[in-house]
Amino acid sequence: MFSSCSGLERADLKSGTEQIAASAFSYCENLTGVYIPESVNQIDWGVFEGSPNVTVYGFTGSPAESYAGDYNIPFVAIDGLNPSISAVKAEADGGTVTVTVETAEISPFQSVMAVAFGSGGTVVDSAEIEGGSAALNGGNVKIVKVFCWDSLESMKPLCEAKEAEVTR
Repeated sequence: MFSSCSGLERADLKSGTEQIAASAFSYCENLTGVYIPESVNQIDWGVFEGSPNVTVYGFTGSPAESYAGDYNIPFVAIDGLNPSISAVKAEADGGTVTVTVETAEISPFQSVMAVAFGSGGTVVDSAEIEGGSAALNGGNVKIVKVFCWDSLESMKPLCEAKEAEVTR
């Protein structure tokens, strides 16, 4: 699958995946995290051999948790996280709105998105929050709402959205 892929830093297996083949992520020196969905029911031997920096993200009681425990791989149960958005600030400078966000308990496989709304509630722009901030385009942005989802694929909400009026 991705064996010896030194450029791979993160892998997000899609829901519906049932098996991870032997050596799938072996010798990926820069791999830091792999999200394993609940649908995975079989993980073959040596999947993370030679990938010393990997953390497995999955669900409590899953084969992913068992595999991580059997091979002394760090495991984070994402169903045990309580994601939240505690603060949102939106400031305009010319045609750019900078959004800063404080969050808690968001895994690397969960997404925080900012959506900018203009007059009449029309969507002007959107961006994924990375490193606590994002830049949105649009001089007529009035309100920014920030959402937290389990992934950009499913967009299942994880916590209450927060909004902020844009200051100029």
